[in-house]
Amino acid sequence: TGMLASIFLKEEGRDPTVMAGASLPEIRGNYRLGNGEDFIFEACEYQNSFLDFYPRIAVILNVEHDHADFFPALKDVLASFVKFADLANDGFAVVNQDNDGARWVAEKTLSPVFYVSARKKADLWCENLSEKNGFFSFDILTKEGLLTSVSLSVPGEHNVSNALSAAGAAYLSGVSAQAIREGLESFRGVKRRFEYRGMCGKMQVFDDYAHHPDEIRATLLSAKKMGFSKIAVVFQPHTFSRTKAYWREFVSSLSLANQVILADIYPAREKPIPGVDCRALAQENERFLYLGDMDAIAKYLLSSEEEGLLLIMGAGDIVSLTDRILTDKKTS
Repeated sequence: TGMLASIFLKEEGRDPTVMAGASLPEIRGNYRLGNGEDFIFEACEYQNSFLDFYPRIAVILNVEHDHADFFPALKDVLASFVKFADLANDGFAVVNQDNDGARWVAEKTLSPVFYVSARKKADLWCENLSEKNGFFSFDILTKEGLLTSVSLSVPGEHNVSNALSAAGAAYLSGVSAQAIREGLESFRGVKRRFEYRGMCGKMQVFDDYAHHPDEIRATLLSAKKMGFSKIAVVFQPHTFSRTKAYWREFVSSLSLANQVILADIYPAREKPIPGVDCRALAQENERFLYLGDMDAIAKYLLSSEEEGLLLIMGAGDIVSLTDRILTDKKTS
């Protein structure tokens, strides 16, 4: 959503309305009221709320099992995403062909499908992919030939797929190749998506909203390519049902870090589930440490002499921890 907003704002004559799930620097908030005909919005599958919209272009990046308190199984998530894709019957479903769940939905929808891929030829794809310190450059092609070449200003291979999906939606909307390139290259992320916040002692502090194992894995794989001597994570799981449903997946994803400090589960709308807590989760890996209380975590981090990257990760109230531990505010 942020990438698309950045692209449309670079196109002369377009004045989009934007509604995003996080604050975007380009619009100084999470929404913007424009005077044009373009409406770019982020939709969520929880409780099927995304079925209340009627998009001309429905962008589907990936489909995994999440919100276990609402969707009993992956098949239920897939069924809802097919309904979402069907809403774009007079336009296109822009689908990431590299994701199994998204591709399954594309094969079932009644809407026209426009595939994007970072791995092979599709309706829009990339070639000449190169990486330096976690940041990617590549050519974007369509069946008509080279569209443009870009160098992303946000790290991570997952952002290649994000950029291609945004480029696909913009291309179908008649946006120029120049605006696509300028929008993608100037995009520097959104609030709490691998957002640099400052220093905690000798550690560079980043905030990240990730609370699903796949999101955690993508973020940590990006971080590991950036050359840090150590990657430490403070993680607060979001809801008991999600923690229970993806227990093994959380262990696997978090194990990519050199150290994991676990805060108590953020309950949100739920009541505790017996046996599902971070004391037990900490027993799964010798690099996991349970501290629980935010005061104890802050004290521990402020006393550390370690160097490297510190990720404050989760969708609950853990965001308040970041301001407490910053010893040197960011200047840009």
